[in-house]
Amino acid sequence: MVRRTLRVFAVAALLSLLAVPGWGQSDAGYEAYKRGDYAAAHRVWKSLAEGGDASAQYNLGLLYHHGLGVERYRVTAAKWYVRAAEGGNAEAQKAVGDLYLEGFWGKRDYAKAAQWYEFAAQQGQIEAQRKLGVLLADGKGVPRDIDLARSWLQIAADRGDAVAQKRLNKLKPRRQVKRQVKRRARRKPSRSGGRNEMRVDGAPYKGAADAPVTLIEFSDYQCPFCRRHSYKVAPRIVKNFVSTGKVKYVMREYPIASLHPDAAKASEGALCAGDQEKYWEMHDLIIANPRRVGPGRLKAHARRLGLDEADFGNCLDGGQHAGTINADTAVGYAAGVRGTPSFFIGLTDPRDTDRVTSLTYIRGAKDYDVFKRAIEAALSSAP
Repeated sequence: MVRRTLRVFAVAALLSLLAVPGWGQSDAGYEAYKRGDYAAAHRVWKSLAEGGDASAQYNLGLLYHHGLGVERYRVTAAKWYVRAAEGGNAEAQKAVGDLYLEGFWGKRDYAKAAQWYEFAAQQGQIEAQRKLGVLLADGKGVPRDIDLARSWLQIAADRGDAVAQKRLNKLKPRRQVKRQVKRRARRKPSRSGGRNEMRVDGAPYKGAADAPVTLIEFSDYQCPFCRRHSYKVAPRIVKNFVSTGKVKYVMREYPIASLHPDAAKASEGALCAGDQEKYWEMHDLIIANPRRVGPGRLKAHARRLGLDEADFGNCLDGGQHAGTINADTAVGYAAGVRGTPSFFIGLTDPRDTDRVTSLTYIRGAKDYDVFKRAIEAALSSAP
């Protein structure tokens, strides 16, 4: 009786998950699943999964995880979860994080769990947002970061996660939490026309200094979504808006040490290269292999770019740009940045091109069309 009850519960839970938009509910596998024909659903999803469909891969993992239409086998479920996670499925990324957290492959790996939760959290997976916040608050496997933990817990709590709200309240007295939420609401970047000023003095940029619109990116060199933006979206923005003199593209450093411990040194390397007019070239080399950003690798990049190696080494080893990075992070945090990549798109002051009036805030690695609409809206407001 207990076994049958658990099976019914699993089916109901999975149906509620599969009903989420974008999870392949239009395919024949979902229709078979709703009818209770799990064998047919398995056939359809396996075919799609083997063809690279991330949603089908995740759905197939669910079948094996719960033993629906197939023998329950978590090793196979894990295999499909990993493939789906690597394909960008947020629910699968959360599931892989859970597997690392429980020690499915041996010893518990909190750091890898946090990385997968971060991937899913960036895409809006509420449970991953809460679990990432908890790991950061506890300091398990990652450096303890109360500010970042509070931010992820607040995001999940604002979306209705009661557990996240309870954990958030434990970080400080309820009255203080409420005051902090109100302060955050007052300084939160506007998505719909509210004006926020920001300066970009000395920050590396592409395009004309006096372009009517300025786009400011806050980035972390080891953030996978920053890398995705750099490859898939930024080149189109540069081609269509920066190269045509309409947009100045500014980069600000925002390394998140609690999740990416080597990102700050990568930012230093890029800024040291910038002292020799090679910031963007170093940026591209680091982005191409963000896991290998130790001082030795950065110095090899400098040699490849033809930089003065002694000057670069002195700059990097001496931490000459650590203050710049801290200042960038402080500016972003004050403006409401809590994750990377984050963007501000605003009007350039023609009398002071380092002064920007922010019109739109974009959080996360969004599609090109999101940036296109925001840039065009800003251009339409330019004097």
